[in-house]
This record gives sequence, structure tokens and C-alpha cells, in this order.
Amino acid sequence: MKAKVVVLDDNFDDVRGAITGEMLMAAAKAGGHVIKKHAKENASSGRPGLEVETRELVDSIKISPAKSTETYAEVDVGPSVIYGAIHEFGGFGIPARPYMRPAIDENEDKIVDAVADEIRGNLEAVT
Repeated sequence: MKAKVVVLDDNFDDVRGAITGEMLMAAAKAGGHVIKKHAKENASSGRPGLEVETRELVDSIKISPAKSTETYAEVDVGPSVIYGAIHEFGGFGIPARPYMRPAIDENEDKIVDAVADEIRGNLEAVT
């Protein structure tokens, strides 16, 4: 039993070294890609009230790094066109036609899996 503890202790330093800000950002982006894919599908499939005429909204959905440290990473996923928010949230008499929030809510497990797979792959490479 003691030999296993030694092996595990030896790997902790490798694991600590593997978890970098860059690795966490890659993991955040992996989750962001899942959101982006489904948001684009939602925006292009004509969710109720959301008519596709130019694909401008769909094509504007991007991932961008938001915050990053050695222990934290966050990405923004969303459209760059000005009318993207009005479709998502509604306003001025226009009803909400969400395409971003459902991309998250309906795919939570896939998002978590993508983040975990990215982290797992990086950790396996060093252990």
C-alpha cells in the first residue's frame, strides 16, 4: 500500500505543474466551443420567432478570452452584431427569442465533458 502512496505523491508535483493558466484557458475554450456550436444551431434553425435571412447573427457568434490567471480562466461566447441581444432578451415590444441561453441550459453535460476532457488530456500527458 505504501508504494502506491509514493507514486501518487510523485505525480502531485507533475499535476500541479500541468495545471497552468494556458491549460485552464484551453479547457474554458473547449466548453465555449460546445456553447458556440449549439448557439449557432439555435440561431440558424429558426427558433420560434427567430427568422434567418442573412446568417449575420449566426456568423457573428464567437468565443473570446475574458479573464485568465494561473488558477482561473473564463471565456465569453456570444454575437458581435448589435441586434443579438434584442433577439436573446427582447425589448421595445420585441419578444425574447433566446438562442444563447438554451445553448447552455440544454447542453450542460456536454460543456462539462468538454472541459473535463481537455483537462484530463493535459494531465494524462504529464503523469
